[in-house]
Amino acid sequence: MISELMFLIVIIITKAFGDISTKNEANFVNCIKAIIEKELPELHPLIISYSRENSLQKHQTRSQKLENGVSWKNFADSLTKSVHEINKWSLIKITSEEANTNLKTNNNLSYKSLMYLILIETDGINTVSLEQLHKHIQSLERYSFWNGRSKFVAVIIQDKLENDPEKLAKAILKYLFKYYIINVAVVIFQNSSKNINELQGLNENIFLVYSWFPYKNLKDCTSVQTAIIVNIWIPKDGGKFIHKETIFPNKIKNNLHGCTIRAVTMYPQPTVVNSVKTINSTNGTGTDKIIYSGGTGLILIETLAKALNFSIEFIVPPKIWGFQIPNSTKWIGVIGLITDKQADLAFGGSPILSEWTPLVDYTITVHIGGLVWWVPCAQSFPKWKSIIRIFIPTVWFVGFISIVAAGFIMRILSSTYGIGTLIEWKIYRDIGDCLMNSWAVLLGISVPDMPKINHLRMFFIAWVSYCFAFNTIFQTKLTSFLIDPGLDHQISTIEEMINSDLKLGVRNKLSKEYILKSYEKISSNKIIILEVEEALKNITFNRDISYLEGLDFIDALRSKYVKEDGSHMICTFDERLVSFFIANIIPKHSPLLDALNNVLRRLFEGNFISLWLRSMKGNEIMKSAFKRQLISDNKDYCPLGIVHLQSSFYLLLFGEGISIVVFIIEIIIRSIFSHFKIFQTIVSRRKTTFVIP
Repeated sequence: MISELMFLIVIIITKAFGDISTKNEANFVNCIKAIIEKELPELHPLIISYSRENSLQKHQTRSQKLENGVSWKNFADSLTKSVHEINKWSLIKITSEEANTNLKTNNNLSYKSLMYLILIETDGINTVSLEQLHKHIQSLERYSFWNGRSKFVAVIIQDKLENDPEKLAKAILKYLFKYYIINVAVVIFQNSSKNINELQGLNENIFLVYSWFPYKNLKDCTSVQTAIIVNIWIPKDGGKFIHKETIFPNKIKNNLHGCTIRAVTMYPQPTVVNSVKTINSTNGTGTDKIIYSGGTGLILIETLAKALNFSIEFIVPPKIWGFQIPNSTKWIGVIGLITDKQADLAFGGSPILSEWTPLVDYTITVHIGGLVWWVPCAQSFPKWKSIIRIFIPTVWFVGFISIVAAGFIMRILSSTYGIGTLIEWKIYRDIGDCLMNSWAVLLGISVPDMPKINHLRMFFIAWVSYCFAFNTIFQTKLTSFLIDPGLDHQISTIEEMINSDLKLGVRNKLSKEYILKSYEKISSNKIIILEVEEALKNITFNRDISYLEGLDFIDALRSKYVKEDGSHMICTFDERLVSFFIANIIPKHSPLLDALNNVLRRLFEGNFISLWLRSMKGNEIMKSAFKRQLISDNKDYCPLGIVHLQSSFYLLLFGEGISIVVFIIEIIIRSIFSHFKIFQTIVSRRKTTFVIP
């Protein structure tokens, strides 16, 4: 009788606990479904990550039930089945033990429309199984759809209800922030609401949803100090949340409350900062203090700091952007600091490279740059070429022909008689004199006598009119060329550069190999490797090389090399070898991305960044020109000096030279003829002496 009574009691208790288990599992599933329906739009991916084997199952038999009445295996299966039956989302179920790297989702979907459900078990000692959570994250990272800025729901299955669920949630949130995951909702089951002020008098099981908010004060910038209850789900009336607000609000807004952002750039570039000063550490920490001044990059990051209310800690800049150590996954340089999370922001702008995108995140484009060829700027024509360049050779040829033709026409017209017995002057009846007269009129010199014959006078007037127009154009052009002789031909295409005598300079062997592959006409001997400063000096002073380098980088450096009028001595042309977008770099999945992009987008659309670049370049040009005392105080007029009149003096010397040569030739010829006459006289006398009477 007693044994039958005991058996009956066991059956009743088992039945009661079974009903509790079923009810709690159903409530837990309904709570998670409510979160999904509230936060995930229809037809968007839902990823459920779970473990096939867990420590809870290892420590319980089939007949054992967990203290909270929830079976791990039953819950995972029930949740998946229930979500699948709704048929609203693209469901992907994976395990933490394996990863299929070929699985992909629609790449057009925004990361904000993706949700991860991570099913986690605890060990009953107020701490989460971080090793299990680590496996979940490592598994998810290997999938193509992984993004740390998505929405995460950490579902906690406990074998023993804890008195301090906040501590449990805090441990999860703190661990996930190592991966910069902040959009997290930690769901924890509680069988009592006595400690919840909003639920006083409610005697039933509840589900607490915890999260946290970084950068909300100086003590809680990147350290999880407290886990906050953002919502509570209660089974009452079919189940509901007590708050209508979203579980995933925007946690990083336009105020970082003075939190410190660690910033780094490549060892100072002229487009980033003008100067850098290092103050050695004196407090024994071994950390040097960096102070920057001037530069577009510094202006940009200070503008970001002011707009978002954060302070800046500059890190000692490395000398390279970064490269991977051979036979290792570790990177060095700026990229190494970002991937190791020793820096929060790499400012100054970096090309967006496909090699780096799996390692870091880029902000929006702040500038468009490229690799271009830098060549010597065209030089001014020599002053002595001013007269020659006034007309093209054809015009000069026609001009001289017209002088000769005018002389012959005058001679022909003068050979005819005028009215009655009027005879033209002798100077118009000699071809040499006619040519001299036509030349004199062209030069604006008066002739000895005006023509007498009417038809010769008409031609003479026409010739004077022609010479007046010719002279006016000549003198106008000559004056302008004497002041500004213009520039020689400027190399404007890659083809012209290759066909010129210029050597092609590059910074490293990698660039040399790229050039040889890109241009078959270029031989290896024509390409030389030079440092930037050495290359700029060769371009400016020796004018014997061209150089391949970044557009903005050299554009800032070449401000040191200017002409007398402040114009550049190092030029480029429109053809770019490579164009690329320039952006700032942040760690992968950094929560600061949206806040930074909001400010950068306004600066870019307002053209502030380009304005800063132009202003910086203009200031550098003016400083360089004033240092060399090359800028004149008065540019309204230019007094002509000997330098401007070189062509006139050269022409005078040329004429004097011809005169001297002709004079010498005349002397020589006269001397020869005089000797010849003397010789003839002697011969004739000798013949006279021997004549027989």
